[in-house]
Amino acid sequence: MDLGSAVLSATMALEFAATTAEVRLSDAPFVEGIIAAVVLAAAGASLDEVEREAHGAMDAKRGQLAPPAAAGPSAAGGVDVTLVNPDGLHSRPAATIVKTVSGFDATVTIVDVTSGKGPAAANSLIAIMSLGAKEGDVIRIAATGPQAADAVEAIRVMAVDGFGELAG
Repeated sequence: MDLGSAVLSATMALEFAATTAEVRLSDAPFVEGIIAAVVLAAAGASLDEVEREAHGAMDAKRGQLAPPAAAGPSAAGGVDVTLVNPDGLHSRPAATIVKTVSGFDATVTIVDVTSGKGPAAANSLIAIMSLGAKEGDVIRIAATGPQAADAVEAIRVMAVDGFGELAG
């Protein structure tokens, strides 16, 4: 909630809610926070993870307004792949990546090698989208953890396939 009397309205709505599920009010940015939270929740993330992602949406917003920062070091190893889908890493491919990495015991990052942006956590829709990676950009997918190689390969295959967006 980040509009006017949203806190008062949300609190009142909770008073009338007929649920026993835990509900949290968030001061995350409205649109970006909702998108990030819904995607992660749909992927089966915990309430703590959903809340973290919604709040993380503000970081991407700040990044759009701040002067460009030097890219951090890329993860060791990793696989480079050229994006072939016409719209790059927009919301649908980013959501697919988030959902895919949630199934692996690995910490996955993505760097846009072409622009130097990243690394972005592959379990964060907003972080992936903030890379601004577009068709023709080379991205580096890297991971650590017990299923790191499988996670990297799964994302590589999706990227080569254009995240299902190429006309067949």
